[in-house]
Amino acid sequence: MSRLRVLLIGFEDWYSTARLPEMLHKSDFDIAVLSEPANFAAQSRHVAHRFGLDVPGLRRGRLESVLSAIDAFAPDLLVPGDERALRLLHFLALSPAAASRPALRPLLARSVGREGLQPIGERSRVLDLAGRLGIACPEHAPAPRLGDVLAFGDRHGWPLYLKRDHTYGGQGVRLCADAAAARAAHAEFSVGDRLWSARGVWRRGRRFVESRICGADPLALPIGTRNISVEAAVPGRPAFYAAVALEGRLLAGFAAEVEAFHPPPAGPSTRVRLSADAAMDRAAAALVEALGHSGFFGLDFIRRADGKLDFLEFNGRPTTVCHLGGLVSADLGAALSAAMKGQFASFPGPLPASGKAAAARVALFPQDWIREPHADDRNEFALDIPRDDPALLTALNRRLPASVDRAEIESLSRRAGTAKES
Repeated sequence: MSRLRVLLIGFEDWYSTARLPEMLHKSDFDIAVLSEPANFAAQSRHVAHRFGLDVPGLRRGRLESVLSAIDAFAPDLLVPGDERALRLLHFLALSPAAASRPALRPLLARSVGREGLQPIGERSRVLDLAGRLGIACPEHAPAPRLGDVLAFGDRHGWPLYLKRDHTYGGQGVRLCADAAAARAAHAEFSVGDRLWSARGVWRRGRRFVESRICGADPLALPIGTRNISVEAAVPGRPAFYAAVALEGRLLAGFAAEVEAFHPPPAGPSTRVRLSADAAMDRAAAALVEALGHSGFFGLDFIRRADGKLDFLEFNGRPTTVCHLGGLVSADLGAALSAAMKGQFASFPGPLPASGKAAAARVALFPQDWIREPHADDRNEFALDIPRDDPALLTALNRRLPASVDRAEIESLSRRAGTAKES
């Protein structure tokens, strides 16, 4: 069978997205990237085709750069590399373009799942779904008004989290120790988004005019404070799950426990411990089936002191460690390739372990070097350096602090592939 074709779409310069081409190429995919030219993912030597993404034009409703790339490459799968790319694909699934192109609608369904049915990004609705599926999650509620937050705090205690829908990277999350902090956070999240505030009316009017002149902006977020929710703070350690699904069926996944992050108090992970986790497998399988999700995804959890998990969030695109599953016998690219070629037609759940390392501790590059340029304990970890991808390594090196020794990075890269078992 000829190699399958994946078109990776990227807006953000995410380190993890840039590592996907290598994983997918090794799993018998041909890779194309649709992005702006300087995007990290476009630098990988494992990319065979590069297409320019017209972001300003896209903001004005012009889909030509996206549709022409799909036509030219004829992919078997679209992979959204970040939140904006995922939003674009869901927009396309409901657009006239999908109706007028017979091959586009099944491609989108195979890539992101059942269009229009997923509450992904709507935090409180996803937690409601998890609860109905029997998955433990924090107490939570929609909080369109400040009074909703204060009443929740009175019922469930402080501190609590205030969260805004359709945000990522910690941008829309605030830990509120008391009512004063909640009042400030709610005001911040509400600015410009109250439906009938002066700014809210102006934004709605601007979008209406732009949609009439140029077409709808596929990246625009909805307006309204109804997309603010409140959650009880659960004590424990952050944990997450990286996985891949196809048409509502979980193919493979693995767990990651956060050992270090940057910046504090809750920035992205820089050191992780990877392993199998049956409880996360079960939660992921249930959510994927209920959502009809397809493609890479991630789940966020809190692991309590007693080892039990509370589910927090579903991310419908690749997450930080998706490319590292091979270290713990859960190669997501291999699982996806085999499923698309029909080899797992009757497989009921995640891939079984194949006898490799039961767990692996990994220092993520360049994140851990940004956190601590001169850590003296990184020899205890597998070093996630793209040692056989020189152009990508050069691009990522530009994000390192000036004090980091680039020659040392080159030397370290020669031994970066050995996983440290726990």
